[in-house]
Amino acid sequence: GAVGRLAFIAGLVALVSGAGLLAQHLKHDRDYQSLMAVGDTALDAGRADAAIEAYTNALYLRPDSMAAHLRRGEAYRHQQRNDAALRDLGEASRLGQSATQPLEMIGDIFDAQNQPAQASDYYSRAVQIDGQNPALLYKLALARYRSGEPQAAIDPLRRAIGQNDSFGEAHYLLGLVLRDTQDASGAISAL
Repeated sequence: GAVGRLAFIAGLVALVSGAGLLAQHLKHDRDYQSLMAVGDTALDAGRADAAIEAYTNALYLRPDSMAAHLRRGEAYRHQQRNDAALRDLGEASRLGQSATQPLEMIGDIFDAQNQPAQASDYYSRAVQIDGQNPALLYKLALARYRSGEPQAAIDPLRRAIGQNDSFGEAHYLLGLVLRDTQDASGAISAL
């Protein structure tokens, strides 16, 4: 009777409402993906302003997007707006705690600003997540060496060389580090 019809109508309204929410969510997702693609294309073409605008709009749709924060941080870095880049990369790191890229990019910013101790801190945090990346290990060692800690550079250099024995720059830096730590025979061998 009447109760059955009301239940049917209520169910139909809920179904239509759910379908509407699903359609809205799918459009939202397509818009986000489209904005990210526009930002990536602009960034690849060297148009950082357009990239920042696209990533900012993507972040309106998904404020918790690690990728959008990371890429906008990269775009700010291209403009040498390091404070904005550090803010976005820090947020990307917070959102993607198992990602090394934001930490490495923060380290790169500090390295470019001739702040090797700060760079070393971020590279070290990235190496704690992924200690199998020879290039990252090398960056950590170089930052430690440049900040006056040659002894602390030995282990990451040996690990980098252990993973890629043909890594010439790592062998050279290891030679310098061992020379500076008074290991002449080790330095000669590394060089």
